[in-house]
Amino acid sequence: IISENGELRDRVLELEWEVQNLTSHLIALEAEPITVRQLGPGGRPLTPGGTIKLKDTIQEEKGKIPPTVIVHQEAQIFAGASAESAVAAVVVMTCNRPQYLQRTLDSIFKVNPNPKAFPVFVSQDGMDPRVKSLVLGLAPNVGYLQHIEDMPPKMKTPGENIVYYRIAEHYKWALQQLFDVRNFSRVIILEDDMDLSPDFFQYFGSVASLLDSDPSLWCASSWNDNGQTEFVSDATQLYRSDFFPGLGWMLVKRVWEELRPIWTTGPPEVPGIFGGYWDDWMRLNEVRKGRQCIRPEVCRTFNFGEVGSSRGQFFKQYLGKIKLNDQLVDWASMDLRYLEKRKYVDQFAARLVVADKVADVQHARLAQRGDVVVQYDSRPHFEQLANSFGVMSEWKEGVPRGSYQGVVTFRIKGGAVRVFLAPGPSINLHAHGYIIPPNGGRP
Repeated sequence: IISENGELRDRVLELEWEVQNLTSHLIALEAEPITVRQLGPGGRPLTPGGTIKLKDTIQEEKGKIPPTVIVHQEAQIFAGASAESAVAAVVVMTCNRPQYLQRTLDSIFKVNPNPKAFPVFVSQDGMDPRVKSLVLGLAPNVGYLQHIEDMPPKMKTPGENIVYYRIAEHYKWALQQLFDVRNFSRVIILEDDMDLSPDFFQYFGSVASLLDSDPSLWCASSWNDNGQTEFVSDATQLYRSDFFPGLGWMLVKRVWEELRPIWTTGPPEVPGIFGGYWDDWMRLNEVRKGRQCIRPEVCRTFNFGEVGSSRGQFFKQYLGKIKLNDQLVDWASMDLRYLEKRKYVDQFAARLVVADKVADVQHARLAQRGDVVVQYDSRPHFEQLANSFGVMSEWKEGVPRGSYQGVVTFRIKGGAVRVFLAPGPSINLHAHGYIIPPNGGRP
């Protein structure tokens, strides 16, 4: 009947949404050790002693919610989900690909060394029963969140693919659930088509304190856009990047509180920013404000989802050739202070100074070992050189993929030679709006 009656179906969705929001708020309130005073007419207490336990009232209210929904919601409360003891919550974003989701969860369970430090949630967009059944069947090891659209998202341009707008709304909702409702201080965002490296969680645990303390950093990612086997070698090397990589990344609450009120719409002083492409929105200079992400040389995730909303874009040429790290790096013993802003700026500049300057791709390939610099003098020149090497030539917001201050770093010759594809003196990146100061303003 529901499938034949659009109005009834829409009303059912609205009711599910209202119940879900109500229960989420009750869960959040229940976690608070609050005692409230109940007063009657004239300010007289209604209870002996004038106080009641808020938790008791909440339990009474939850008892009024239909049992079928309570079962759905109680799966969100599971052993190890304490925000206070967690390094970061882990959320897998999914919709309607249960086979992909199962593989991703298997990978998470295989390498997660401490579920209490990294509690896992699955956030489902929509009501695909296969996905819901899969996740609820894994309780109490996985928390279940379900985002149900209350109305279709407003699109910037008629005729655009609405799927991307729905994905953006789902991301915002899921991040609100974990940061705002459940009060986690950090969240690792995964998609439902990812394999994880053996040291995935140790890597994120090691960089968490850097994100907390360095305001010039705004995320850490497990991904290198030029992470194909032929371009990487050192599993312990990390870089700063001006390009937001996505594809397995960690966000801290401080940054989320800044992004939440402008999520995909942009700040009021920058009119016209609105869209469903949340990852490209994250790359906007006015949103990024000159901040950088930490990324590894060798990827800690492998994206196996050739079929999906992006229709396998770049999969055969790039994604399918990514090397997933297979080493269990002892990150706890690594000194990562070289990633601090001042140290990194100085050390990176010093590497460029001492690297051998070569004229072109051919001369770079003649090198036997060490670092070489190949300079470009324009965006078309960069694209020509990148295509000749085989690395990604795409720019977003004037930033080459994976670059730091316009420099793209990768290895050749089995890792023996490191190439810095760098802007030459004839191109002023700041004048072109490519290097944006921390205040986000354009020159």
